Amino acid sequence: MSDSHDRIPSVLAAWVLGVCEPTEDARVRAHLRECADCRAEADRLRAGVPGRIRNGGRPVPPPALRARTLRAAVGARAPRASVGTYAACFADAVATLDALLTEVLPGGDPATRRVIGDAGAVGEPWDVPGVLAHLIATDGVLCAALGLPEAVPSAIAAGEGPGDPDGRRTAEVLTRLRDHTLAEARTVWHDQADRLLRAAPPTGDTTAPATGDTGPRAPAARLVDAYADRAFETWIHTGDLARLFGLRAVRPIRLDQLIAYGLRALAPRLTEAPVRLVLTGRGGGEWILPTPDATPRATVTADAVEFCLLFGGRRTPASVRAHITGDHPTAHSALAAAASLARL
Repeated sequence: MSDSHDRIPSVLAAWVLGVCEPTEDARVRAHLRECADCRAEADRLRAGVPGRIRNGGRPVPPPALRARTLRAAVGARAPRASVGTYAACFADAVATLDALLTEVLPGGDPATRRVIGDAGAVGEPWDVPGVLAHLIATDGVLCAALGLPEAVPSAIAAGEGPGDPDGRRTAEVLTRLRDHTLAEARTVWHDQADRLLRAAPPTGDTTAPATGDTGPRAPAARLVDAYADRAFETWIHTGDLARLFGLRAVRPIRLDQLIAYGLRALAPRLTEAPVRLVLTGRGGGEWILPTPDATPRATVTADAVEFCLLFGGRRTPASVRAHITGDHPTAHSALAAAASLARL
């Protein structure tokens, strides 16, 4: 064997890890083209080295790591200084959905180039075109109420006409954006959501009604409720997409704000059946509804996220995991009232 062959085995391990100097790297490559024994040894060494390391000596992170890191970072960052505390829940929900879309629609993926017109009818299960079109439509209702330009101006007024106005507005958006790619539709959604956030005053009377009708759940909603509504719906549909792509569901970062919104909507429906609601986990607490001085006939205990999923139409009174003590009909009536508020 040549002197070159005698030297190559001593540097093969370093070459497989990609840490050889350029001249040594070229020498090894030239030798491997001619020597079957050294090629076999190099293949054996490669088999024992993880693929993420076997690339020029530099670890290669999984493709989805950046998006997952961004999603985790949402919970660690401070709210935008220009956004009022009441709107921070919406800012976080938008950032979380945007990070998930980065994960499921990576650059260059054929799904990113798919046109909206290829999408089927909106419904279960929610897909990316359906979620983007629906959020563009429903966020647009709040834009119109606040006097902001809608991303896709609608001829359908909020709450107008028979049936489901949100569904008809969503179908309208799908039609108007049928020639857009998913990446372009994502930009339309995000720009409109950002416009809403920039319009949220950091201070002021957030209990005053927003101008116009901001949605079927809360006509002429207070500003604090209008932004909580947008946060709630964005979070619910982020969960829909996470399930669709087999990803872990994301807990709301500002769960307490979403719970408070749900309780404000639920309380007026419990005047005839007072209950004690105990929500466990982060953002939880104990409340007596409809008013703190009412005498509850039953106690309903559930995880805080379970309550939000019931309120968001992703649980039913029969499927929600809840423990009931006291008068069961009263408790079931309260669960049914919470489920009846779902419109997402």
